[in-house]
Amino acid sequence: MKENCTYLYELGKWLGDRRGYPRVGIVNTEMTLIEDTKRFLEEHFHRTPLFQVITQKERPTMLGKKAYDIFIVDGRLHRHLEEDADNLIYGKLTAEQSLALLAGLTDADGTIDLKNRQVVISVGKKNHYIKEYVIRLTSLLAWPLRVWDCGKEWKLSIPLDSSVTSALLSCLRHPRKRALLYGEVSCSDQVYLDYIIRMGKIKSQDLVEQFHIHADSARRLLRYFVAVGKLRLLSRKRPYIYVPK
Repeated sequence: MKENCTYLYELGKWLGDRRGYPRVGIVNTEMTLIEDTKRFLEEHFHRTPLFQVITQKERPTMLGKKAYDIFIVDGRLHRHLEEDADNLIYGKLTAEQSLALLAGLTDADGTIDLKNRQVVISVGKKNHYIKEYVIRLTSLLAWPLRVWDCGKEWKLSIPLDSSVTSALLSCLRHPRKRALLYGEVSCSDQVYLDYIIRMGKIKSQDLVEQFHIHADSARRLLRYFVAVGKLRLLSRKRPYIYVPK
């Protein structure tokens, strides 16, 4: 099991999006990732996970209207996964295994920044060991990496060239991140783009009011549509106004 790339991918995703002790599982807004984790917990640990929906009312700082929580409660397994991650990452991983683990972390905590041709993984200062894991994994893959100290968190930047893009596409599961690498719009985001095209001109607050989403989510969506060539920035003064290309 330790050498299985599915296990390594899910381990990386858990490191990025996990719940605190003694839970084993993730919280995420993307149902594809939740379904994958549910199947993984059932097949690898033969346990039936608990499922919860978390609303923005319950957690006001959350991006998006709701998130999904899938987990089992097992303190021993939680500690085992922490130890296993450390042993594996500082052991003898192959390039394929290193990529699987890094892809899980990227799906959980990574951002595809097409404007600057990079993947950025954000790591909170209390999770110093995650930063070291990313440094170790990119080193095993011989990928360049830049680390930025941004006060409360680190930003770890991996340049996006054709080989890195191809490698990530072979492992990433997050629909929006895959769509970005392909230069496409994911199916779940098409409703927002259709609305923008109907309106003809848009600012982030319009999306907030129409779809009741977090302001940060609205801004990310607009930047995303610019990155895949669907919108262009009309005004460079706030409030930023976007129009279809």
